[in-house]
Amino acid sequence: MTIDQFNMTLKEFLSLAHPRDKEVASTELSITMQPGMISFGGHFSLTDRTEIPIDIRKIGKSKCEQLSADIESMHRSTANSGQNKWNKATFNIDSQGQVRQQFVWDAQFETDNVNVYQVDGEITRRKWYWEEK
Repeated sequence: MTIDQFNMTLKEFLSLAHPRDKEVASTELSITMQPGMISFGGHFSLTDRTEIPIDIRKIGKSKCEQLSADIESMHRSTANSGQNKWNKATFNIDSQGQVRQQFVWDAQFETDNVNVYQVDGEITRRKWYWEEK
């Protein structure tokens, strides 16, 4: 999945939770990833400078599962087999629908996650797909 395809999917997804009675100035969705785990959340920033959390319960489990699959697909295409790896991303959408995204490899987040699995020796951490042989 390309970034442009994902941006369209993301806008459609967020439209399901868009506050109908409020004027939204921008929307932010944050994503964190680890092998086998994707989490996301965010908020709508209103024109009166208040924020409303994105209520993913309002969107529904099947749509959230589909977005997770789309995030994974987009991650595979943008990480370029680990050459452009990232484990955190932020997507900002302005009131005109323009999307800005930022991808970050947070080494401390990665290390902390790996260390959790080392402390609990009963569970094995999955590998990133670019680490698998």
